[in-house]
Amino acid sequence: MGDEDHSWIYQLVDANHDGEVTRIEWAMAFNAIDVDGDGAISRKEWVLQNGTTTMFDAIPKQHKAVVRRPEWLAAFANFDKDGNGTISLQEWLHHHINGGPPKDQHLDVAPPHVDSGGRSSFNMAASSSSSIEVLLAQALQCPLPAAQTQAVLSGLEKERVASLVIESGLKSRRFPGLVEHNPAIAGALLVKLMATPQANDYLAVLTKMELSKSSIEAVSRFTEATPPTPEFVQSYASYCLTAHKAIKDREMQAGVIRSVCTLFQTWFGNKILTDAALVQQVQDFCIEFSRIREASALFKTMKLAEK
Repeated sequence: MGDEDHSWIYQLVDANHDGEVTRIEWAMAFNAIDVDGDGAISRKEWVLQNGTTTMFDAIPKQHKAVVRRPEWLAAFANFDKDGNGTISLQEWLHHHINGGPPKDQHLDVAPPHVDSGGRSSFNMAASSSSSIEVLLAQALQCPLPAAQTQAVLSGLEKERVASLVIESGLKSRRFPGLVEHNPAIAGALLVKLMATPQANDYLAVLTKMELSKSSIEAVSRFTEATPPTPEFVQSYASYCLTAHKAIKDREMQAGVIRSVCTLFQTWFGNKILTDAALVQQVQDFCIEFSRIREASALFKTMKLAEK
């Protein structure tokens, strides 16, 4: 099997064809290959779909003829040779051609315990981070159920956020997906990112993506949890005061304006929105949309505070 054939297999795993396989795409590939849905891929299943066992053999596993879901998910780190949170085509071909990672690399996860009934279970301490990373990667693509959202929020409290961001493939350019689908997680992640050098990259995304109720909710949760810098307040408020104009649907625009006014009301009450020039701009905004209850209420609050 030549490089061209292996590249074709890579395209199947790289679901959105952006030249990078993320953890969520890696997890989805397992589901696609595991045709009988039993949580394990047999050597036969692999050969039927891929025609070669080179990649199958490169995955560290307890039984040479079967790779189980936890083993598959944990193997992502082995294939992600440069540790940037994605598997490139070059890394993919390296494993196909060389039959696995260099000898000095190993899977940093506890081996599974097999009980008397033949059922395997991985050490939870070793696999919990991987589970949170996969959920975080899924959160970029779609809304998570409440239980999974809570699992990610709890994980953000316990795990090193830098590691989670890298392992889940959550680069700043992908952050809008998380904001739109799971604003609660996005807001909590921003709080944690404030202690990292990449914080400004993620904050900057908020003033470049489409203004929506979800993005405003993420910012609201973030600024309720930690005091924002005056620079961010100025930047995001100015963005809100103009970005709503790009929303053509009047009902949708009205909904966004309500959310903006609610955010500003909180900021004003918490002494976050204090810049005199910015306050005047917000008042002008409220006058323009005085027909909207939240805008009218915000204007009255600001005027009362002047007395």
